Amino acid sequence: MRKETFITTSNLWISSCWTVFSSRFTELQTKLSLPQKLYLVAIVLLFATDSVAWVAIISVMAMSIEFWHLFERMWHSLAGKAVLLLFYAIVANFALASSSSVVNDVVGVAASSFNYTHNFAILLYIPAWSVVMSCIVLLLLQLIFPLMFGVSFILRPFGVTNFRLINHVHFHRTTFGCE
Repeated sequence: MRKETFITTSNLWISSCWTVFSSRFTELQTKLSLPQKLYLVAIVLLFATDSVAWVAIISVMAMSIEFWHLFERMWHSLAGKAVLLLFYAIVANFALASSSSVVNDVVGVAASSFNYTHNFAILLYIPAWSVVMSCIVLLLLQLIFPLMFGVSFILRPFGVTNFRLINHVHFHRTTFGCE
């Protein structure tokens, strides 16, 4: 008789825990934006698997979605276009240097002697360098924005307010939804 009471009590406890978990999960589903959901999936994958590659891919996708609004705002201003042009010039410079190095390694002669081969190698390297540099910039922005939030928190008593890039208000302090 006592064993049945223990089983019934444990079943009630498990069912109440499951009810609380499912209600919290549905609440999170309605409150979280798509990038925040992707961050949650990345965190779960980080602890559930040994592969960090999927965590990195999902995190970069979430950061790309989150920073797309910033990219659009930058694109529609003259200073933003200058910054983006500088970024693409840096990418082109890295692609030029790496393709010149590859052509020189393969042929053994300076890459300027093989213009078409060098130009073809540049075209092959530009997408890879664009992805790599974009990922680096996104990760650096993820490091810079908490510092910006800290400074804005310190300056808040002086009347300085921070800008808001997106209108999503839930969990805006832990993700990029600026206040």
